[in-house]
Amino acid sequence: MVMNIESLEILFRLLYLTLRDINSDETITCVWQQCLQGDPSKEATLNTLIVALRVLTSEFEDLISILSCSTFDDFASKVAQYTEDVYHKHVGYYDRHDVPIDSELKFLQLSVGLKTQTNQPIVRQETINIWIQNVLISNFEYGIYKERHILLEVLLSFARSHLENLSKEAAFNLIMYAWKQGGPCWESNDIRDILELDGSLRHEFLLSYSGTLSSEIECDCSQIVETVGIDLYSYLWADRAFRALEISHQASDSAIGPITYVGLGNSEIWMSAMSSPSKCDMLYLSLIYLLEKYADFYDRKSFITGKGSNIVIYILMTLACTEGQKTRRCFNLLHILGGDLIKESAETFIFELIDFLSLSLNVQIVRKSVVTRACIVLDWLVGITLPKFIPTLDLTILEDDLNQIDIKEGDELWYLTNGENLNSERKRVRVLKVHTDDFPNLYFSVELLSNDSQADIKQTIASRLKRNQRKAIQSDSASEISVNPLIVKLETSLISKLVKPFVKATSDEVIRVAAEVLNITVSHCGLQGSGGIGTTRFEAFQAFSTIEQGLRVALSEIPRNLTKISNYLDCFTISLGYGLSTSMSKHSCQILQCNADWLIKELQQILIDTGDMFDMGADEGNSLALSLVRWLTITAPVSMTIDNASFFWDLIRTAIPSTIKADRVLFYSTSVPLILDAILELNNRMQFLPQDIKSANISSEQICTSMLFKMFVEWDDSTTSSHPLGEYFIDDNLVQEHDSSSSWLFLFQRFLREQITNNLDVVTYGARTHFDGLLRCLSIQEKQWYAFQILFCSARKGSALYSDDNLELSETTQNLLCKWMDGKDEEEAQEIEEDVFSTAKWLPHSLMSCIESWDSQPAAGANAEDSTHEHILVEKLLQWIICLEYLDSAGKIDMRNRSHITSYIDKTNAIKDIFDIAMSFATFSKQDQCALFDCITISNKKTYFSLSELSTLVIFRSIESIPTLCKVWWNDYCPRSLSGQVSKFVESMVAPEILKRELERIDESADLGELSVSGSCVSREVVATYMQDECKLSVLIRVPPSFPLRNAEVDCQKTLGISEKRWRFWSLQIMRMLNSQDGSILDALLLW
Repeated sequence: MVMNIESLEILFRLLYLTLRDINSDETITCVWQQCLQGDPSKEATLNTLIVALRVLTSEFEDLISILSCSTFDDFASKVAQYTEDVYHKHVGYYDRHDVPIDSELKFLQLSVGLKTQTNQPIVRQETINIWIQNVLISNFEYGIYKERHILLEVLLSFARSHLENLSKEAAFNLIMYAWKQGGPCWESNDIRDILELDGSLRHEFLLSYSGTLSSEIECDCSQIVETVGIDLYSYLWADRAFRALEISHQASDSAIGPITYVGLGNSEIWMSAMSSPSKCDMLYLSLIYLLEKYADFYDRKSFITGKGSNIVIYILMTLACTEGQKTRRCFNLLHILGGDLIKESAETFIFELIDFLSLSLNVQIVRKSVVTRACIVLDWLVGITLPKFIPTLDLTILEDDLNQIDIKEGDELWYLTNGENLNSERKRVRVLKVHTDDFPNLYFSVELLSNDSQADIKQTIASRLKRNQRKAIQSDSASEISVNPLIVKLETSLISKLVKPFVKATSDEVIRVAAEVLNITVSHCGLQGSGGIGTTRFEAFQAFSTIEQGLRVALSEIPRNLTKISNYLDCFTISLGYGLSTSMSKHSCQILQCNADWLIKELQQILIDTGDMFDMGADEGNSLALSLVRWLTITAPVSMTIDNASFFWDLIRTAIPSTIKADRVLFYSTSVPLILDAILELNNRMQFLPQDIKSANISSEQICTSMLFKMFVEWDDSTTSSHPLGEYFIDDNLVQEHDSSSSWLFLFQRFLREQITNNLDVVTYGARTHFDGLLRCLSIQEKQWYAFQILFCSARKGSALYSDDNLELSETTQNLLCKWMDGKDEEEAQEIEEDVFSTAKWLPHSLMSCIESWDSQPAAGANAEDSTHEHILVEKLLQWIICLEYLDSAGKIDMRNRSHITSYIDKTNAIKDIFDIAMSFATFSKQDQCALFDCITISNKKTYFSLSELSTLVIFRSIESIPTLCKVWWNDYCPRSLSGQVSKFVESMVAPEILKRELERIDESADLGELSVSGSCVSREVVATYMQDECKLSVLIRVPPSFPLRNAEVDCQKTLGISEKRWRFWSLQIMRMLNSQDGSILDALLLW
């Protein structure tokens, strides 16, 4: 029988009173020991004892000595062990079902004298000490898991109320263990109360946690990478550090800042990490995760700069990356600090960094990783303070304002940050969209052009957009324009401390740094001061002349030292704006008044003398190729002319193969972006040259594009990190870091968009040289969008891929052809063969093999909704869209091509397989035509495909391109539950578009001769009239709403003077072409 709590309380009172009348302690002890014989893992047993302890200890204080016995100690120890077993079994399991342990918690609390009136422990101190040892033996430091550690919780509460019963060592070890573990035990007030009671214990804890955190942050990262992983390790470290800082915040007498307390305030740690990528990762993640723990920006800033800490420039240098998005981590730090600390203190940091860099260069052995990162951060800090300087031909120009109707999408202008003050700061922006919904008042979406990896998009009006970087001043002399005092101070410091002293150094690395700093000075400050011997402007031009002269000497030496040429060419290119460690500037050539004609002549002469300068030395020639590609990128916009355009293209074409050899390890993160940059700049410059120059160089452009497509096909994305660094970031605005090897795809995307829009022939040539590889890329999710755009562009071009001379069927197609021809009579077999060979002239043979394999594969459809297989279905749909595009291109050349390819598709049974997939995921709701095609258009910013959107488009394009096969599918295979939806979709989306396109084709046709054609999308009728002599022949075609699922009707009865038999024949001929042969209305009328 189960008794309620009230009944149990009455029972224990009566039992004790009865036993007390007997006046025998031995009898009471015997009864108590009998009560302790139950199973400690049973909740009922514990609940009974909880009631007993609560009643007996609160009402009968004289019983404590009798209740406290070895039997009770054993029983309580079993309960304690059970809670430990439960904790260690379930900790870390997110999907576990909570194990009820409330009874164990209450029992253990009563056992150690908690929540009782007497506050006296029942278990002996020796037993409690054993429990402490059992807890501390476990080395679990979970950190991110939040399960309650019951025994630890009880022991900490006991320590708070009975601190005098524990040794200082035991209390300290419990606190350290709870600190490392975190969770509910740490979040309670017990630890804070203990440390408040014992100042010496708090002091010991502060010293110990500081040493522990410092040793953890200084540890060897190689073991961490192989075990827990840097991301999780850093997250747990930050969790522990923040818990400790919460305690140390109370220690107001601390003489050092919080960042030093946790071990991140040591500049040597940051400096040493610069040569260890994994160490950089750990320090970066640990810092960001820790700063995220602070909810207030002020607290975050205090952590970094508190107690006079001056560690920021070392942190920034370590966070700077030497490859890829160099200052991405710096921007993350800037963001998490609220964006103000570094901006407000940027000027101080800049001049500290200049002094640091000067000392770092003025040593016998220069640490390359340190000075490179220092250059990156210096450029970034200067960029935060000053925008890129853009020179104008006349700084006194008064035409600053813009008429709103003159502003176009893509324009790069200056945005006035304060619309009420024309002298306020101006920021460079690009116009993304012109909004007309408030016409005649236009407004604009603009994107801030800065080094920030995060896009900053604003909406503004024309009055806030200006032509010039600064407000124009009407004066007789440009010198009257005032220059920001900071610019003057910065120019002087950069040139006098970092450029002039080191530009003539013997070390190539030191000269390179001087060139980088010269780039920073020119690109941000603009050398706006007055000239003359001894001025900063004069010293800057002298430094550039020194670098240029070094390059001249290196080129004139015989025999030529390619390494020396490469080094000086790099420095020359860097000073002109192509920073290896600094951001690119496209205006430095103009500011430095550089004329590259002499260098072009020198390089042309080397090519004449050697045939191929890159074969003059293996590694040296490859490094020279990289240097030349960089030089091409920065100098082409200002130096390419009608006379040297061919040289520029020949140079890049011959340099690319050597560039590949030069850097195989970091090829896709360094060389490929470099090549893409160069080709994009050459293409942009070509737009300003005459058409005959473009035509003369198209061969080189095609070869370069083909080599780029080969690099894309061969790129292996299997090394891409599946778990990005920053996996535990709370702030969505912080950029998680994936493997940098795929970052080049963003530049490749820009290249594709520009080339497909402006240079279709070049893309088509590149696609045709790598059909098989590009088709394979459709099966790789990260490559899918890029490969499709290239293949789709080629399919639209409208020319046969193979001629009769080089046409050879693949093995799979040849075997299938034999199978189709088997058992057929000679005429039918000949038709099948003609269909296949005609198709093989237009479709890539690897695409044909893919389509032919679908019939032998298991059906897809609705049972393939598993996301792991989604990209396979997307691949099929993309292949099908490409196939339809080839079909339409071939049909435009000759309508017989359409018939042949359609017959081939019919024999492969591909239409059924494709519709099985498409019907499972398509959306049949009415939508805008443009929106329907958005999922594949090159202008769409998304670089991935939606299975639902693709499925809908596939149904639309299939019905549009191969209506006869689709009509057969609809009649024979379409599920009845879906046939109505398909019919409505055709009526609302497909049929109107087909008729609209047919009428447009008729209007644009130049082959009608005496034939007059008119039509209406409203009446859905097309009337054709043909006048011959005085005889008038006419035909009326009625297109049903659900065409092509329903047949078009033809009426020739108004043709006077023509026999019924003849006009019936005409009607049948037109209907056969429209309803059974996939012919267009124009084709049918021309046949008539």
